[in-house]
Amino acid sequence: MGQVLNFAERELLKYFRKMTGEAPQIALVSEGGDGDKDFDEHYTVSVRGGRGEIRGKNGRSVLLGVYHFLRELGCRFLYPTRDGEMIPERSAAQCDVELDFTPQYRHRGITIEGCSAPEHVLNLIDWAPKNGFNSYFIQFRTGYTFFERWYRNEWNPYWDALPFDDSEAEEINRRISAAMRERGMLSHAVGHGWTCEPLGIPSHGWDERSADCLDADQRSLLAMLNGKRDFFRNVPLNTNLCYSNPRARRLMVDNIVSYAGAHPQTDVLHVWLGDNFNNFCECENCRKKTPSDWYVILLNELDAALSEAGLQTKIVFLIYYELLFPPKEERIGNPDRFILMFAPITRVYRASYGQDIERARSVRIGELQLNHFVPPVNLAENIAFLYAWQRVFSGDSFVFDYPLMWDQCKELGGILLAHTIYDDARALSKLGLNGYVSCQVQRNFFPTGFCMYVMGRALADAEVSFEELRQEYFGAAFGEAGERVYQMLSEISSWPIYAYMREELPVSCPELAARLP
Repeated sequence: MGQVLNFAERELLKYFRKMTGEAPQIALVSEGGDGDKDFDEHYTVSVRGGRGEIRGKNGRSVLLGVYHFLRELGCRFLYPTRDGEMIPERSAAQCDVELDFTPQYRHRGITIEGCSAPEHVLNLIDWAPKNGFNSYFIQFRTGYTFFERWYRNEWNPYWDALPFDDSEAEEINRRISAAMRERGMLSHAVGHGWTCEPLGIPSHGWDERSADCLDADQRSLLAMLNGKRDFFRNVPLNTNLCYSNPRARRLMVDNIVSYAGAHPQTDVLHVWLGDNFNNFCECENCRKKTPSDWYVILLNELDAALSEAGLQTKIVFLIYYELLFPPKEERIGNPDRFILMFAPITRVYRASYGQDIERARSVRIGELQLNHFVPPVNLAENIAFLYAWQRVFSGDSFVFDYPLMWDQCKELGGILLAHTIYDDARALSKLGLNGYVSCQVQRNFFPTGFCMYVMGRALADAEVSFEELRQEYFGAAFGEAGERVYQMLSEISSWPIYAYMREELPVSCPELAARLP
């Protein structure tokens, strides 16, 4: 029995015994071994009177089947740690479940962001598959910047700073990777940093630094803006390279291939360019093609190098800011290698994708004016960019979205956001997307974890209704008071002062906005 099946067996024993006081007489069968490189899941549950079988396509499928079986028997996993678990009492004879289940979407993940202790991430990874998630994404090489914020206590005057360095970050990363492997979770990695790491600049975060640390040859590889090759606003991570320069592309490709070879546990490697926008090279050669055309050239060169090295690593490419504009001339040569990631970071969350699916078809996106890009805010325009990319790339894809990065600190009831998350999940298939990865802070469970619960369950289950989810969650969390709590939070979510989203305060609460500096 593989590692994931061993873990699934321990989880089944633990929770079944808590419910019934007995050990389960349930066989766990994986048709493909642990199968952690298999991106899809399917499982069946056939249990009568506490006896039977849970069978899955791979180890991760079996584990998800175990948790689904437990939920069918009334177990609820409301938030991370044992305190968030609600386990009913019942006899083994009452344990009857029949399921034949395929998750609605392939990609159902969470990304590290914000300020996190290792325990926050480990607890979230433990909680996530209990509610249908199947993957986790550690941004950067080790997630250094997110842990450093916690250890350094930069914004907390009541705690002293603690020691933190690369070795500590690497040890935390090993612990997180081990927890993911134990559960068979798909591992996403890196994203940011490919434009500075090859130059010897660590991609720890969005720190400022002078380009004087580079020699003349290295500096010649940076994007030229306003006639100068420099770090974009002194931030290496936000700096693009001169992508028309074959040496710059080769430096990136070699660095990516080296990383992929050294990290075989990475299932999905994200290859992004410099963060921020209006930061692409203006040299004579780079002007001959759009940023997306140069990006596709780089990706094709990367595919060839990975193939030569015998590496099957999947590569995520990002459509974000200027890269929302599809390439005019170039096309990805090996679509099976790549996964398109749609990242509409400037959208707002009062509306959901489903409301603008059709209207987006009539939106004309125009031409990109180099380094004069204005990010789209309305959903129809964002979706129009996705449609434009889908006309030139028909491979695998998912959305990388941000409702729980900032907006949960503005929409304090969380009910409006939960509706948007649910409706977005329902619309993804109509958009031609095969999942959702949430870029978010890790402790999104106040005043409740309902948004997170809705996200995991709605992405996995095509049949579950919002009403069913709210009854499950609030009934388990608050018992007879569940409906009253839900109505109270709904009322808070309806008050403009507590329910505004990014960019929206002047619209939703003009009286308050007028008084702000």
